[in-house]
Amino acid sequence: MKRLAIPLVLLLLLPIASAETFDPREMSYMEAGYKEYGTLVANNNGEQTQYLKLSLLSFPRASDFMEVSNIQTSPALKLTEKDSVKSYTYQWDKVDSGNYDFELSAQIKNQQNFPKVYKRVGFPFDVPADIAVYTKPTKKTESEDISIKKTANDIILGETDAYEVAFRLADWVHNNVIYDIKYWNDTYSAVSVLETKRGVCDEFSNLFIALARSVGIPARYVVGSAYTNTQDINDFQYHAWAEVWLPDYGWIPIDPTFGEYGWTDPTHIVSAISPAVETMSISYNWKGGTVTASDLKTKIQIAKKDFSLPNHVNSKMWLEDEKVKPDSYDVVWAELSNPTDFYIHTDAWLAKSTEIIGENSQAVLLAPGEKKTVGWVIKLPKDLEKNYIYTYTLESDSIFSQSSSVKLEVDPRSSNYIGLATAKNLVSELKAGGSVGQSRLSVSVEYPRTLYSGNLGNIVLKIENSGTAPKESFEACFMGQCKTVYVGINSIANINFTVLENSLGAHEYEVTYVGQSQNIQINIQAKTFWIKLQEFLAKLFGK
Repeated sequence: MKRLAIPLVLLLLLPIASAETFDPREMSYMEAGYKEYGTLVANNNGEQTQYLKLSLLSFPRASDFMEVSNIQTSPALKLTEKDSVKSYTYQWDKVDSGNYDFELSAQIKNQQNFPKVYKRVGFPFDVPADIAVYTKPTKKTESEDISIKKTANDIILGETDAYEVAFRLADWVHNNVIYDIKYWNDTYSAVSVLETKRGVCDEFSNLFIALARSVGIPARYVVGSAYTNTQDINDFQYHAWAEVWLPDYGWIPIDPTFGEYGWTDPTHIVSAISPAVETMSISYNWKGGTVTASDLKTKIQIAKKDFSLPNHVNSKMWLEDEKVKPDSYDVVWAELSNPTDFYIHTDAWLAKSTEIIGENSQAVLLAPGEKKTVGWVIKLPKDLEKNYIYTYTLESDSIFSQSSSVKLEVDPRSSNYIGLATAKNLVSELKAGGSVGQSRLSVSVEYPRTLYSGNLGNIVLKIENSGTAPKESFEACFMGQCKTVYVGINSIANINFTVLENSLGAHEYEVTYVGQSQNIQINIQAKTFWIKLQEFLAKLFGK
C-alpha cells in the first residue's frame, strides 16, 4: 500500500469569470459559490489496482461568522472523522488506468470575523493544558530560536496588555517582511523569514506565529482562500493567516499579510486549521500500480457583497500650521477615538494630500474608550505663482470610520516655514515613550540528593521570567565555572552544571547567581556489587 499527501500551499485558485477590483477590508458581508476539484490519475502498469482511496482534508469550515450550506460532492464523498481530523473520503475499487475526478461545492455566507474583546487581558497569562500545544515549536516554526525570542522581546518590551502584544508582533511582521512571489512554491521556516525579510502569506503567518509562541501566546495556522487586490491580482487566491488564543475570549484572527489584527474581512474562507504550517489539502492511498494527483483547484464566485461597515471609530483632523509658505513641510494630525466597549484595530491613511514623506498607512489599536493621535509629514509644492494663495483640502480615512478633512493654505507671502527635520521630530516625539519594562525572575535549583561515587550528577538552574522585559545575561556559577543565558519575556531558561565526586559522605556545594547563593547537599554513596555489575554489562553491550 502506498500513501501520498499534498500540502495546502499547492492549492491553486482558478480565475473567476468576472474579476473585479475592490478593497476587501471595507466589506462587511459576502455570499459566494465555492468549488474545489482535482483529478487522481491511475496507471495499472500491468497489475490490477485493487483500490484507490481519497481523503479531502480541505473544505470550507462553518463557524460563528461563516455559514456553509448546500455541500455537494462528486463522487458521493462521505464526511468522516479520525483522531479529531475531519475529511471527505471516497474509495474506488478495482481501478482501471485513467483519470478519477472529484469535486466539492458549497454556498458560503460570510460576515466579518470580528470576535469582541471587552476587557484587557493581562500579559503574561496562564495557558490551559489543552491549548499548550499551540505554544510549542515545530519543525518550521522555531519559536525557541534565540533570534526569534530576541526579536519578539524587542518588539513588545514593557507591554502588559496581551491584545497589544499580538498587535505589535503582527504589525511588525506586516511592516518588515516584503511580499515576494518568488517564495510561492514552498513554505519557509520562521528563522529563514526573519533573516531574509521576504515571503508570501505562509511566511508572514509563520513568522508571526513563531514570535507569538516565543513569548507564550498560543497561536495557530489557518489556511483557505481570500480575495486580494495586491500585485494587481483582483481575485481569490490561496491564503494563510493566524489566530491567537486569549483567556475568556478564545481564538482571535490575525492576518499579518493583509494587516487585519483582531478581525478578518468576509472574503477569508477557512478550509483548515493546524498547529503546523505544512497542512495537507488531500491525501490518497492505493494498492497496485501507480497513482498521481493534479493540484487541487478552487473556484469562488461572489454572488453578493455589502460594504456597510459600522462606524466604530471617531476621527478628527488638524494641522500643525494651517498656513505655510511654498516648499515648506507640515504635519497632518488625526485623533482616532474608540467609543465602543471592545478593542478595535483600524488603519488610518491620507486619502487626499500633497506629497507624503514616509509611510501613509498607519495601524492603530484602540482599547475601549481610548484615544490615540497619528501624524503624517507632508511636503508642499515649491514653484507656485507669487500672486495667488493656494488652498488644499486634505482628507484622512480609516477603517470603521467616516472620513474627515481639513484645509491648508499655501501663501507665497507667508513667513511660516516648517523644516523637514522639525516636522519629523514632531511625529517621532508622538511615537516615542512607553514603558521599558522589567524582568521578574524566579530561580529554582534541581539536583540529586543522593549520588553514587564516580557518577556524574546534574545541577539544573531553572530561571523563569514572568516580567515584561528580558534578562539579557543571567549568570550563574558552580564550583568555579560560570555560565550565562538569555531569559526572554514569559519564558523559562535552564543552566546546567555537572558534579563528579569520589569521596563518600555528605558534601555541600554553593550555587551563586545574580548576587544570591544557594547551598545544596549531596550524599555520595558507595556502589553496591549489583550497581557495578549493571554498569559493566551496560558498557559491555553498549547500553
